[in-house]
Order: sequence, then structure tokens, then C-alpha cells
Amino acid sequence: MNQDKRLLERIAHGDRTAFAALYDALAADVYRYLLILLGEKDAAEDVLQETFLAVWQQARQFRGDSRVKTWILGIARYKAYTRLNGRYEEQLDEQMVDGLVGEDGFETFSRIWREMQIARAVAQLPVHHREALELVFGFGLSYREAADVLGCPIGTVKSRVSYALKALREQLHYLRGAAIPAREEEA
Repeated sequence: MNQDKRLLERIAHGDRTAFAALYDALAADVYRYLLILLGEKDAAEDVLQETFLAVWQQARQFRGDSRVKTWILGIARYKAYTRLNGRYEEQLDEQMVDGLVGEDGFETFSRIWREMQIARAVAQLPVHHREALELVFGFGLSYREAADVLGCPIGTVKSRVSYALKALREQLHYLRGAAIPAREEEA
């Protein structure tokens, strides 16, 4: 039995220390996923709290058919869509420049520019394709685990990821070469 399952069993018996440990281990990934779904920090933070409250309250209901992380991402997805009442509002993350210490100006500009182009292209994908792509590549879930979170067949997840990758390749073909003019070398 892995560490997360052991923690969840302890949570089912009211162990607050285990709950804190599970929160510390998974909250950052759940928050990132919620940012993708909700598009704004405040909403993601609120739904993160609602998600972990549900984990505390429903720990005994975990059947063990999936990884704990997959189960929690499924709860987060449900809470996010409940909050949006079925609507998805696209919004790019405007904090892309955080943590860019130690790079020179051109490298910083080039990196931010590429990240913005990729973020825009990903944001233009249909939500179900974007969501499948993030679960598989962003969170490293298997297709089976992503299918469990999304509540659809594995083939559907594979198809959505394939479509998303094809669309991104088409939209971002220009990033393969020089995405922006090369910096001129000083004479």
C-alpha cells in the first residue's frame, strides 16, 4: 500500500496529522489543476479548500480502485464544474513572470514570450482536450487514471490528447525554428 493510501486510511479515522500530510503532498497539484479549470486564483483557492474538506468528510468512501491523487483530482473537477454551473471561462495566468531570477533580459523575454504563445495555444483548445492533456502530461497520470478522473473511456482520453497535440503542433509550428529574431552578437 502506498503512502497516500495509508494517509487516507488514517484520515478516515479522524487523524488530523495524516490529513495535513496528505494536503502538503497533493495540494499544489490540485491547485494547479483547479487553476486550469477555473482560470482565476481566488476561485481555485476556494475550490481547493472545498475539495480537501470533501476529502476529510469522504475519506471512508474511497474504494481504492484508483490512486488517491486520481480520486482527489476527480473531487476537485466535480467541485470546479459545480461552481461554474457547466460553464468554463478561459483566462490566461498573468503571473507567468514569477520566479525568473538569474536570467539575462533576452533569455527572460524569450522564455516568457514562448510560454505565452504556448499558454495561448493551450487556452484555445476545447476544455475537454485541454483537461485531458494536462492530466496526462502535466500531472503524469496514465490514460486509465485520466479516464477515471474525467469519467470517460480510455480511448476517449487518448483521442482527446491526440487531438490536442495535433492542434498544438499546427498552432505552434513557428516555435520550432527561431520563435523570435535571434539576438545579434556584439561586435
